[in-house]
Amino acid sequence: MYSNFREKKIYVHKLKLERAKRQARFVRRNIWKFFFAGIGLSMWVPIEIYDAFKKPEMLEITKGYYFYEALFIFIFYTIVISFSAVVWEVQDKRTIKRLKTKIEELEKGQKTNPPSAFRCSWSS
Repeated sequence: MYSNFREKKIYVHKLKLERAKRQARFVRRNIWKFFFAGIGLSMWVPIEIYDAFKKPEMLEITKGYYFYEALFIFIFYTIVISFSAVVWEVQDKRTIKRLKTKIEELEKGQKTNPPSAFRCSWSS
């Protein structure tokens, strides 16, 4: 029974590994979608700011430079998406590496440690 359980566990971890590989680098594969979403967002947000406040002081503060506001929002959006893409890529690599080592351990037949309620997830 233990070998059957171990085979099922190996199979499940291989499926998790395939899914992790398939979902890795999501932002890089869909970069144009994020780019056009950023353009749309940068054009929509300044209009919503003006409509939300409806105060002439807002126009005096920004002096009506819609283009510069849209450009600022687009640059900020690009920086946030770039940072997020790097973080997600590092997390994906760690997940794939962890799953590969787990599969190797199971294939070797080593007994793995049971999950502990007190063990931190970032320490392993």
